[in-house]
Amino acid sequence: WRFDEHQLGTCSGMKRPYFIAAMIGYVLAVVTTYAMLIVFESAQPALLYIVPGLLIAAVITAAARGEIKALVSYSEAEDDQQEPQVTPSNNENASSEKKTPVPGTTEVGPEGKKDQ
Repeated sequence: WRFDEHQLGTCSGMKRPYFIAAMIGYVLAVVTTYAMLIVFESAQPALLYIVPGLLIAAVITAAARGEIKALVSYSEAEDDQQEPQVTPSNNENASSEKKTPVPGTTEVGPEGKKDQ
């Protein structure tokens, strides 16, 4: 959960409140899905209950913590910019560099001809 990681500096008490709330919401949604299966005696699409369960859990947690605006305006693009960028090594043109031949050997060029 990236929002939990983003808010980690401001968390008081629990370190991952949104993750815990999402797990509770997920379990309740699965139980609701199973209950609807029994009540209607017909299979129900699980996502019909799981998605609202997760969204409601996140919104209730944000409301209780006073973070509704932060939750709604959160963007992963902000976190991606802060991650260190991997840069290619300085030897990226190594294939274009001229290699020094080993004494006593001959190299074969791309067309199969011996370089002299």
